[in-house]
Amino acid sequence: MNLNIENRSKIEKMICGALQSAIDAHGPITKDNKNSAAKRILGQLRSEAKEQNATITKNNGPVIRPIKNA
Repeated sequence: MNLNIENRSKIEKMICGALQSAIDAHGPITKDNKNSAAKRILGQLRSEAKEQNATITKNNGPVIRPIKNA
């Protein structure tokens, strides 16, 4: 099942929230902390995928899998 986010504004809020979290933690996003920002965005998308019990795919292969409970 693919992650289904039809509402563009929801995607924008998720990404902006993750970026704000990175800025709050590290200050301005630079070459040195860009990976942290990317991880926060992917984490937000994975969280949404988990809520939908979905997998985000690209070219018919899984790219982002939901985080499983420990």
